[in-house]
Amino acid sequence: MDVRRMVAELVESQMSDRVVKWLFCQASTGLVFGVVLGDGTGVVIKTLPSWMDRRSLHQTRVMQSVMIERGFPAPEPLSQVLRCGRGHALIDEMLLPRHTKIGSRRETREALAFGLYEFATAIADQRMPKAKRLKVVEADTPWVLYEGQSTPFRLQDERRWLANLAWAARERMSEDPRRMLVHTDWRIENVLVSSGRIVAIYDWDSLSYVSEISIVGQAAMFHPIHWRTRHRVATPAGFASFVDMYEQARGGRFSQDERDSIAGWGVYRLCELARHYQHADPRGRSSARDGVRSVAKTIGEEYFAAIGRRV
Repeated sequence: MDVRRMVAELVESQMSDRVVKWLFCQASTGLVFGVVLGDGTGVVIKTLPSWMDRRSLHQTRVMQSVMIERGFPAPEPLSQVLRCGRGHALIDEMLLPRHTKIGSRRETREALAFGLYEFATAIADQRMPKAKRLKVVEADTPWVLYEGQSTPFRLQDERRWLANLAWAARERMSEDPRRMLVHTDWRIENVLVSSGRIVAIYDWDSLSYVSEISIVGQAAMFHPIHWRTRHRVATPAGFASFVDMYEQARGGRFSQDERDSIAGWGVYRLCELARHYQHADPRGRSSARDGVRSVAKTIGEEYFAAIGRRV
């Protein structure tokens, strides 16, 4: 069955109204559709793959509603977790406030850094099923796997410089056993900012338990990414600025060892993304993808010096 037809039938069965206009379709972990119903209501439908845990998705719906009640701006859930083909689907209200798409501006970065800490603090009393921790598959590779993966994808033309940079990052990454529940894709495309204030939070299926230093490193690196406008990863200065702002939000600085580890996590995530794009786009046809690889290759080590001990 055509995906749009399947989504339209799902919306009609849940909302008791038909789709009269398709506004957008975007690729994410699954597909995201924006539609208008016959009564003029705008809704967003997100389809998700079958490997995502249904119990965890259900709990994220609960927490999305809880965080709305606590004053965090987010689309209201309009459905529970639904069956859609072999996978899942979620229906939310359409929340599209005016916002900036440039995450590298200081006031936007500050809103994202302070917002990350405030979000983690506000959601700390909530619980969801915990995923398995990352694991290293082989001793001779720096790459780690996520739950459900059995082997790392192999690159026929593996870049040695990329593996070396990933190893350098891994050597700085500490294993902090403390985990906190947080949004793990905290960047300008999922967390909308206007005039230095967060006005909408999307992608709630990204909630997961991670260490504080790992999410700070990842968010510091990725917070300006907006794929549709081709804004890419943070500069080393922007990376350091995000970490400094997060420290202000938490009311205390990280130790030097922790800052080294934050730098390691940030650079490792950059290497991981560059490697993924090398696999998906080996000839560099996408300038956005090639930009990620270029940053990793030309200034990757500068992130270590930006907040950690010099290489």
